[in-house]
Amino acid sequence: MGKVVKGVLVGGLVGAAVAGFKALQGDQASGEEAEGQAARTVAGAAAVGGVVGLVLLRRDRKRQAKRRLKLGAALSAGGLVEAARAARPAFEQAAEAARQQAAKAADAAKSRLEEATDGQRPILVRLG
Repeated sequence: MGKVVKGVLVGGLVGAAVAGFKALQGDQASGEEAEGQAARTVAGAAAVGGVVGLVLLRRDRKRQAKRRLKLGAALSAGGLVEAARAARPAFEQAAEAARQQAAKAADAAKSRLEEATDGQRPILVRLG
């Protein structure tokens, strides 16, 4: 909200300066009409300053949101890397156990295959 208030104040000051400059130039008639014109000039400039303040405020909020997203993504990615490093020994242990079980299964299958063929090698027959 501070940027909006600053925009209104700066716009009002600019409008007052413009109205004062016009009064010094003598372009306007004196009296109530001149005062009304000066008030409209100041109010219009203040409104424009407020809109500029709103635009700047919105831009700033979007930038902050992008920074938060980048920071959150970096932190979560770093957390994933740390978790993977911590889990690595457990995965290595599980892989070693799986290798041992596979070796035992291969030996058992080899012995059963030899029993089924009575130690003979299969003969390849060509058909055709």
